[in-house]
Amino acid sequence: MKVKEIKLLFVTCVALAFFSENASAQLFDFFNFGYPESRTPAPSARQTQQAPQLKFIYNTYFEYNFDNREFDISNEEHTQSMTIHGARITPEIGFQVNQNAKTKHKILLGVDIMKNMGENPTANQSQSLNTWNLFREITLYYQGETQLGKANIKGYAGVFPRRKMEGDWGEEFLSDSLKFFDNNIDGVLLKVSLPKVYLEGGIDWMGKYDLTRRERFLGFAYAEYRPTDFLSLSANFNGMHHSSSIEAPGVVDNNLLKLSATIDAAKWINMDKLSASLSYLQGYQNDREFGDGPLYPKGGQVYFEASKWHFGIDNTLYFGSSLMPLYNATDAIGNTYSTSLYLGSPLYRLDIKNDWKHAHGYDRLEVYYRPHISSFIDLNVSAVFHFVDGLSGSRQQVSLIFDLEKLYNSRKTASPSRRAQTRPKTQRVPIRPEHLKSL
Repeated sequence: MKVKEIKLLFVTCVALAFFSENASAQLFDFFNFGYPESRTPAPSARQTQQAPQLKFIYNTYFEYNFDNREFDISNEEHTQSMTIHGARITPEIGFQVNQNAKTKHKILLGVDIMKNMGENPTANQSQSLNTWNLFREITLYYQGETQLGKANIKGYAGVFPRRKMEGDWGEEFLSDSLKFFDNNIDGVLLKVSLPKVYLEGGIDWMGKYDLTRRERFLGFAYAEYRPTDFLSLSANFNGMHHSSSIEAPGVVDNNLLKLSATIDAAKWINMDKLSASLSYLQGYQNDREFGDGPLYPKGGQVYFEASKWHFGIDNTLYFGSSLMPLYNATDAIGNTYSTSLYLGSPLYRLDIKNDWKHAHGYDRLEVYYRPHISSFIDLNVSAVFHFVDGLSGSRQQVSLIFDLEKLYNSRKTASPSRRAQTRPKTQRVPIRPEHLKSL
């Protein structure tokens, strides 16, 4: 997209954001979406229920992330030392059609704007050019929602924020570096919420076939069943189809299945959070062109989290074979697969000096403070320590998230006298909500 086109889109978004829902309704009335009462008889109750309602909608999501990563102690064997320091804002505008009391449709257009701190204009680069280069991607998508009996169903299609996924996706599947820098899904997502069941699945098209770029797409699915308030059973699946480019033929498959059982005991002992989970991970990987046949990495994982007064710890312990045996393998022209094939944290490579089948342990310990500022603001301050045969590295993190959509939800569900104290009502509370923890 040309710079002029992005400018025009941005100016349009800002201008439309100043209109309230009442103002937009008046515009719709003027252009024959509705007529004043003095000109048209009031519709009957039956006609009012059946007539679709159109209204203007908007949303803004902001996140700030500081993540200082120090891995010199392990000679940067698994990942490099660096500082991720950036801010992102994603304003959206669109319209919503309420088909009936149970079904509504939305069309949304937005801009993903991100600034890496410290990337300032150079002597031969104008400030204007640098500023407009902050426009990373356009989001444009359809969102539908309906209620069928006890099932709430939501669907998305187009280019939409990755945060729409509600499943418990740990860093063995998606590193938080990927979540921050690759903020959107290009594809589809379907979510189904029931009183004791949550399901989601979709496809993220991550690469289009050309001379140097590989055709890549990721299929994913998550299922969770809560037979009681303190027990849940879940399953995750990621399937990466890592195909070829014109220069580098060949296809690599990377599939990972995770089965988990989680116990949540916070409500019985007056804690903010107290949960533990036990998981089994099974992979299937196959380099069809240059490999020696399928590989089956596997292992077990234990997760524990406890918090009180907004202070907490969470710990993830994995023991098994490397989940990334083809990380350093090369394609037809000598490029390593690395992060093009594997989307999870590279620390799941374990001991890279041994054969991938050699079992090792990886432990991730986080100590955090997450105060409740409001229903629509999340603040996280934490220190993270990584252990693979000893201390591999540490990180210091500060993140802030402002979500205008949560504010809307809290206003809809709170009584007028207690809006400030009431948290937003959601369809489902994830077992382990993510608060922008990194890699």
